Amino acid sequence: MTLSATPYKAPSDARRAYEKGLEAERNGKLANARKYFEHAVEIYPGFANAWFQLGTVLQKENQKDAARTAYIQATTIDTKFLPPYVSLALMAYEAENWTEVLKLTGHIVNLNP
Repeated sequence: MTLSATPYKAPSDARRAYEKGLEAERNGKLANARKYFEHAVEIYPGFANAWFQLGTVLQKENQKDAARTAYIQATTIDTKFLPPYVSLALMAYEAENWTEVLKLTGHIVNLNP
């Protein structure tokens, strides 16, 4: 799986919020995780990993439209960071949007054959 370099570009306070969000998510505290990830992307809007994690939390909270928006934001920031493409492809699969599934999985395969 391709990793994103954006965490290394993020200011330290954005990285701290991101790390706290990961810890809160691991502990099952989704509302807290969401707040930390939202804070991280507020500080550094170019933080693709934080957008992806925010999307993951939103999806777990059954906020699919907001999750999709967060995933798309992550893909806009870093087209080589594959996890949001996988999540978007799964969402498209669940919606039976086959054209979107093919487009997203095609991008994944092109970058990670």
